Amino acid sequence: MVAELWTNHPKHSACLSRLKKVKSGNFQGIICTHTLAELYSVLTRVPIKPGVYPQLAQQFIGENLG
Repeated sequence: MVAELWTNHPKHSACLSRLKKVKSGNFQGIICTHTLAELYSVLTRVPIKPGVYPQLAQQFIGENLG
């Protein structure tokens, strides 16, 4: 999940293509609540500049996994 949201991640393209397949309805995607909490936690702590603020992490998650 981090790789699909973080554009500089080495696996971003592969992960993003899978998310697009789920969003288009070609595949069923399931994610548990705990995973969403962990994703939020990782996004707000990832050592990148500029950092991901809590509001931005919430927006990323809502827009990409809503």
